[in-house]
Amino acid sequence: MATEILLWIMILARVVIGVSLTRRALQKNVHSLLWLAAVFFINGFSNIFYTPTFYNGYVFFLGALPDQVCLILFIHRTFYRERRSPWAIFMAITLLGALAIALDFTERTILNTVSVLIACNMLWHTLIAVQAYRATASDRVVEDWVKARYRLMIAYCVLAVLFPVMGVIDAVVDIPRSVAQPLIGLISIAAIVLQYLVWVMPEGFRRWLNRNYQSPVQDEAELTLSEEEIMGQLQ
Repeated sequence: MATEILLWIMILARVVIGVSLTRRALQKNVHSLLWLAAVFFINGFSNIFYTPTFYNGYVFFLGALPDQVCLILFIHRTFYRERRSPWAIFMAITLLGALAIALDFTERTILNTVSVLIACNMLWHTLIAVQAYRATASDRVVEDWVKARYRLMIAYCVLAVLFPVMGVIDAVVDIPRSVAQPLIGLISIAAIVLQYLVWVMPEGFRRWLNRNYQSPVQDEAELTLSEEEIMGQLQ
């Protein structure tokens, strides 16, 4: 019972994050965020079928396919803008994974394939988040809360990579459920908390992150840069 309640809380958290991202995308006309919002909505919906009441392994794992397509498009459109990116390679890998699943439609094949796809795409997300952080780390104009957001993003990306990696390890060495389930649960909880802090960013938390920030004397145009504009100038 406690496990199912926790799962529903995490599902609700994903929906809240999706709604927050959708509102920001529409209010600030940053349409690339809609792809990320779709990731959270799809993930939240598919996780309904991981709960004991509605469990369906096929629906749960297959939900990762459109989820990963949206993630690839978010990374490409947010961090690369008009520049060339390896998005087509990652999209091709994802489509090949979908083909592999179609050819061998078993729960184990779906789990293993989805785990590899998530690991590949989240590794890319991790690397691009690290690059983005390095581009702002020494810039005194960029506020501390923006830099902290990238650090938190890196942290949840690393956790998101660990999750599918554990699934692959479990398939190979058969980790005891008494060990695997609590560990996967802790990783999932930590990841969703970090995602909430990154993408919803409660105002009190943002002010706390920015508590020691002192703006240098800059041109007014620089001081009025929005976070989205900063993200657009990172690459």
